[in-house]
Amino acid sequence: MLSALVGLLPFAVGVIISPVPIIAAIIVATSRRRFSTGPAFLAGWFVGLLGLMILFSELGATFGRDEPPVFVHVVGLVLGFFLWWLAWKEWRDRDKKEMPAWLESVDELKAYNAFVFGLALATIVNPKNIPLTVAAGTVVARSGIGFGGALVVAIVFSVIASLSIALSVGLPLTEVGRRVMDRFRDWLQRRTTMIMVPLFVLIGTVLIVTSILGISAN
Repeated sequence: MLSALVGLLPFAVGVIISPVPIIAAIIVATSRRRFSTGPAFLAGWFVGLLGLMILFSELGATFGRDEPPVFVHVVGLVLGFFLWWLAWKEWRDRDKKEMPAWLESVDELKAYNAFVFGLALATIVNPKNIPLTVAAGTVVARSGIGFGGALVVAIVFSVIASLSIALSVGLPLTEVGRRVMDRFRDWLQRRTTMIMVPLFVLIGTVLIVTSILGISAN
């Protein structure tokens, strides 16, 4: 189980520094209903990550008990190349970075909507998050630690990957924290490409290499 957790750390870091969810969390945490929408957004984000982790780790385990099946390695290979493509796209679009227009409506969210919003950003809305969480799920599937172990690992991964959102939601509740997070949001918007490109290349390369080795072993 420990080796599975160590193997998941790069993917957790990739999820932690997702710029759009962090900025969305800061906006939610500075809105009029921040004391209800902030925790709701964080809960939705956590549930979304945990659901993806359990889904893909158990999907891989279902098709192979003792040894991960070839398809798990193939998924990892595809995800590795997809992360390379995301790195190229991030670099290509580096001079025309704009925050999504829908972020402006975040200030009007209610608690239920904030939960759904956090859930969506952790899963279907954020194209950068999906390959990272799916790849993390395939790592768990490869480890063969069983459902109980996979559940524990998925919870720990989701907690770690939610740390940036938790800080983004919690710090702006104080005046000092709000000023700090406003500066951090501006910094993050300016340096998204510098952060995400090497991260995607590194994680993509690890996935490709380990997947090729896994396919060869089968």
